[in-house]
Amino acid sequence: MEFLNQTVEMTFTSPDTKNAHAKLSGLGWKEIKRNSTDGVTNVLLLLTVAKTHGRSVSGKIENDHITEIYLN
Repeated sequence: MEFLNQTVEMTFTSPDTKNAHAKLSGLGWKEIKRNSTDGVTNVLLLLTVAKTHGRSVSGKIENDHITEIYLN
């Protein structure tokens, strides 16, 4: 499923390997897909930048996991 112009309401991470989530407006909590450590870190970074600077994001969700993200 593709999504457009969503606001990042919250982000979450823990000390566990590749464990990060984001709450997107209207979509709720979604886990970042755990493909690779760098991938999870990069997606979380974009989501955090969006939240911090009031920017929206677009991307793809597959099986309740964020697989792609774009900073609008």
